[in-house]
Amino acid sequence: MNGKIIAIVAVAILATAGIGAAVILMNNNNSEDNGITITDDSGKTINISSPLNNVAVLNSNVPRAMLMLGLDDKISCYHYSGTFGIKAEEDESNKLGTYYTPSVETLLQKGVQAVICPVYAMTLYTSSQKACEEVGIKVIRLECNGSSLNSDLVKISKLFGDPESATKTLNEYNSNSEKITNAIKDKLISENVELENYLFAFAARNAIYNQSSTLNKNYAPIFKENVTVMTDLPTDGVSNPADATGTIEAIHQIETSIDNFFIRANSKETTESAFLAHYSTFVGADKLLTTSCKAVANGDIYVVNNALASGLYMPIGLLMIAEKVYGLDISVTLDFGTEKTYTGLSDLSELVNDFQSRYFQKDLASGDLMLSQISSAGTTTSTLALA
Repeated sequence: MNGKIIAIVAVAILATAGIGAAVILMNNNNSEDNGITITDDSGKTINISSPLNNVAVLNSNVPRAMLMLGLDDKISCYHYSGTFGIKAEEDESNKLGTYYTPSVETLLQKGVQAVICPVYAMTLYTSSQKACEEVGIKVIRLECNGSSLNSDLVKISKLFGDPESATKTLNEYNSNSEKITNAIKDKLISENVELENYLFAFAARNAIYNQSSTLNKNYAPIFKENVTVMTDLPTDGVSNPADATGTIEAIHQIETSIDNFFIRANSKETTESAFLAHYSTFVGADKLLTTSCKAVANGDIYVVNNALASGLYMPIGLLMIAEKVYGLDISVTLDFGTEKTYTGLSDLSELVNDFQSRYFQKDLASGDLMLSQISSAGTTTSTLALA
């Protein structure tokens, strides 16, 4: 029995004995290689002697990032319930059984050099990480989402040797994102818009985002304050449970200061009925928001498509919300291979479709709701759907 197989068996015995089987290990394997160096999102320094060319990926954000950068042919196996359009999907045998404990024997058979996974959700258990490390498979933790998105895209490209096509796409994406953000800021200033307060909730967790969250930092430029700062709620974490004792009472006390309330829909929810269902979860006599809430009374409740709330689509979501909340027609000229100008909500569908075609992120289809505005009666007043 060779050394690699012995290592696999030894780790399996430890896992069976219950040693660290349900603890996520944050320290990746040390390496003396010094060809390419990055610091992953767990804070670990990763050294590799030459560019990667064969990896396994475990969550949804990493393969999307690699697809956008034209690196998806480097993925030999993956785990996720959705479909990305990556080349590995052409063969069902490339799909791993689990993201917590993927078969190390399968990874070896596929010739995998590294497993790329997030720091927290959809990541490896201790036993699996140790098994990978014992046989020379690196574990690299990159979120490719939220505040680390842009820096992680740079790291992904670097790990694969910064091929020219990936570098070009990355520079173009960052340039377009900056153009959108600047167009919004310039319009708000030129129109002397008085910024409003807001609160953002995540339906999947039945929680409200604090001002310290990544989502808040992304949306802060177009609003005055996240109203959680007006409460005595703990705001150093990402969120607070919306139905918890203390949260409801605290929000009720500042309801007249909530100009807009946003609900981030669950993944793949794109219908009016699904969007409306979230209203009744958060709004009602004994719910997070009552009819005394300014946003409820004025019909400024919005349900936002999950894809547009964060991640690669976030700049477009920011544009959509700024235009809708403040009644603006914002003009922005972007470069998707050729320059093109988009103005107002009437051009939003065209912008999303062009974005998807350029960066291969087919998360939205014709007819899918992108945003719904809901009245105080819990009925839809207006929607934005992809044409």
